Parts: sequence; structure tokens; C-alpha cells
Amino acid sequence: MAIAFQFDTVIDEFLARSRELIGLESREDRPPRIGPAAANEPMPGERIRSLFTLDEDSIRRYARTIGDDNPLFTDPQYGRASIHGSQIAPGPILVHCRYPADHGASREHGYPLANFIGNVAWEFYDVVRPGTAVSTSKVLREVLEPRGARGGRILLLVCEVVYSDEFGKALAKAYGTLVQVPMKSMGESRAMPLESVDDSQLYERRPHRYQAGETEAILAGMQDEARRGAEPRYWEDVAVGEVLAPIVQPPYALPDALSYQSLHQGLVAGYGGGVLGRSFAPAYRAIKAGWGYPDFSRLHPVTQWPHTPGDEHEDAWLCGFRGQPLPFDFGIQRGQIPQRLIGNWAGDSGFCRKLSMAMGRPLFHGDALTVRGRVIAKRIDREGESGQRYHCAVVAMDAANQRGETVSRGYASVYLPSRGEGAPALPIPLARTPPYVPYDRHRSQEWF
Repeated sequence: MAIAFQFDTVIDEFLARSRELIGLESREDRPPRIGPAAANEPMPGERIRSLFTLDEDSIRRYARTIGDDNPLFTDPQYGRASIHGSQIAPGPILVHCRYPADHGASREHGYPLANFIGNVAWEFYDVVRPGTAVSTSKVLREVLEPRGARGGRILLLVCEVVYSDEFGKALAKAYGTLVQVPMKSMGESRAMPLESVDDSQLYERRPHRYQAGETEAILAGMQDEARRGAEPRYWEDVAVGEVLAPIVQPPYALPDALSYQSLHQGLVAGYGGGVLGRSFAPAYRAIKAGWGYPDFSRLHPVTQWPHTPGDEHEDAWLCGFRGQPLPFDFGIQRGQIPQRLIGNWAGDSGFCRKLSMAMGRPLFHGDALTVRGRVIAKRIDREGESGQRYHCAVVAMDAANQRGETVSRGYASVYLPSRGEGAPALPIPLARTPPYVPYDRHRSQEWF
């Protein structure tokens, strides 16, 4: 009983200290402040310049990290001939300008919590183009403790990230939910003792062994992927109940994880500011210095060498520290893949106005992914003080692995061209950045 009480006291401390951060500009993943203002904390809502450079190459590389080879994103010449007049980026590329989740309070050796991305909901106001200099503001908005599905405690940290261009015009907003799972097996720190790793799994899974028929079905799904492209999909031609052509991803593997890591950790500021060293001696020095978190380092069970929390995704020996039986995907990466479903269906003239994916169980290494969608509503939206008309279709999406287990669900609001009024007018006319949308609303179907 004393151990349980002590453990709950530690979790209560984390909750209380995290709630003190509500409304403050996040300290996470922002570049170093230089000059006379370096000692001053940024004010809530102050824009912080991202180190990530949006150019033709980084946009092309990003698209491929989510399995999207749409020429609108990968071929500048195609983009210049398109309705947009230039190559554009999938909207969720902005995660690389600032991560849409906040980890809450920290302390020396950390708190006994395993964290996972639970949901990312987007509002997009314009397309993202090469050359855009992005600034951000990230603020923790809510710290919640709903009832856990398994009877244990579950903590939700909800943040709001505003992404703006160099002129201060909002490009998008993300509402990110980080799920923090209290783990008694960790004791009082973030790094679980080695002797507890095998007894602390959140799921029971072995690597999937594919039969010939399963492999053939995946290949057929990849071959059958349909892209609308330059041919407009007119709102008048869309019917409620219409099923979108699914997208199929082959089994998730280490190169898929590294494609995301190389783009994100290699180019943008780490949690403590500055670009993280990810290999060899620079990595060792960065990890031992505890950049970003005092609990940054955990020892590899075999080599006894220090690694970061991010390495738990990719290493079969380290994944147990996060309570996982196998290496697993990045939820933030999985949540971006469905934009390909929307882009394929809506075509070059369509505009994804809202997009949200809630994460379920992880996609383990070796798991394939199929994303399906269905139109559930049509309507006319009005935006801005002028009441600009937009022809909207709402799509419900479901993503499942090869075992039929749902790994994410969500919705998208898509503005489509109209036969009578043409393509959606961009940017969306905003007098000011819209206010924060609370968690219980931005994750609901009604918000779309």
C-alpha cells in the first residue's frame, strides 16, 4: 500500500506541476534565443522562428516519409503547371517546424510515465509553399485525467500550436494530445529498471508472419491506388456514402522510421534547443548532457550504452522501456499518412480544411496499413467576415493493420471545387487567428 501511495503521489505531483504550465509558451523544441533577449522567456502567443527550411527538396523528402509520391508535392515542374502555380507541401509537414505535443513537467530522472501521441487535429488556412519561413507558438491548454480503459490512470496533455508565415499570417493550427501512461514498473523515474522491462508490456504481440495471400493482397492494394490529380472532383458530383479508394502501405520497417527521424531530428531544434546529434560521439555527448529532458538517457540492456526515448521506437531491446513488445511506429508519422487518402480523392483543386486522426494501438514493425474513407456529409460553409462560400465534404477515415485491428480513426473536412463557383478561394479569409477549440470538441465528429 505504501508503494502504491508513493507512486500516486509522484503522479499527482506531475499533474500539479504540469497544470502550472497551462497558458505558457512551451519550452520544448524551440531554437536557442540569442542576444539581449536570450534570458527572457517568450510570451504566450509570441512567434518563434523554426529552424526547418521549406524548400523543394525538403518538401519532396517529407512527402516520401509518409509514402506520398504525388507530383504536386514531389515535382516542382508539375506544381508550376498546376492550379497552385508552384510545388506545394502536404499541410502536416508543419510538424517538422514544431512538434504538436507537449510533455508537461519534468524533473531530474523524470516521471514514471510512458508517453504516446493520442491525437492530432489540424485546421489549415492556406497551402504551404517552398520558401515559406515558418514561425510558431506552442501553448499547453489542457491537462486531463479521464477514466482509463483498463481501470488505471491515464493523463492527457493537450496543446495548441499556431504556425504562421514570415508576415504573421496563420497557415495552420494543430491541437496535439499526448497520452501519458503511469507505469509502476518504472519506479519513480522515466527510465524503467532493466529487470522490469519484460514484465511491463502494454500489448501481447509477436511479429506477423505473412502468408502468400496476404502479401499478394498488399501488393494489389498498392497497385490499385488511384490519384485524381489535375482532374477536378466537383462537389456536385460527390454523394454522401461515397467510398474513397483506399491506400495501402507495405509492412512498416526500420527505413520507414529512419526516413522520419532523419528529416525531423536531423534538421530541426531538439527539445532543449539546437540540433541533436544522432550518431557516434556527438550523440553520446548530447544524450549524457540530458538535452531537453533530465531523464533523456536510458541504458541499452545489451551494450549498456545510453540512448534517447526516441530510440525506443526502433530497437528491439529498447522498445520494452515504453511498454511495447516490438519496435513500433511514430504515431505522429502514422497520423499524417491519411492526408494521402484525402489528396488522392480530392485532386489538385481540393483543399483539406480540417484533418484529425486519433491513435489506437501502435503499428508494430512488420505491420501493413490500410486507410479507408467514406463521405458522411456535404454542406456549404461560410468563412470570414465576408461569408465566403466553400463547398465542403466530410470524410470519416479508419486505418487498420493486416490483422484487421484499428490503429487510428479520424475525420477530414475537404473544400472541393464547384461547377458554378470554381476552386476553393485561398487563403481562407481570417480577420484573426481563430480561438482555441477544446479537446472534447476538436476530437468529435461534430467539429468537422
